[in-house]
Amino acid sequence: MINKDLISGLSKLKAGLYQKDFLLTWEKTDDEIRQIILVAEILKQLRENNISPKCFDSGLAVSLFRDQSTRTRFSFASAANLLGLEVQDFDESKSQIGHGETVRETANMISFFTDIIGIRDDKYIGIGNEYMREVGAALDDGFANGVLAQ
Repeated sequence: MINKDLISGLSKLKAGLYQKDFLLTWEKTDDEIRQIILVAEILKQLRENNISPKCFDSGLAVSLFRDQSTRTRFSFASAANLLGLEVQDFDESKSQIGHGETVRETANMISFFTDIIGIRDDKYIGIGNEYMREVGAALDDGFANGVLAQ
């Protein structure tokens, strides 16, 4: 059975995570962390009760993992599948990046066709965080300037 108190508890929190990047937990407010935990618990209960939590009838989630991964890759794929998305791994060696395409161009091109982009880049301390912020900023600009779907 789904605990309705969990769902009503979401509306009481002052958290604005919709269309926001999640990079570092310590950058989030207490209410945002509580919201994440509540949503995780709700999704868990839905799954345990065989109730579909699909948000999408179809769509694409891009996995851009710049380092080897097992747990994170499968966790991302599992979450995307739970929401109704198909996962496509992005291989930079098979993209236009090798021909000089910028992070901004790549991020916006990927975003044209996807609903979610998951990035893991933790090979070198700080550099991955910088890259993920650059991708996020490029997408924010693309959206603000009308390049990406509104």
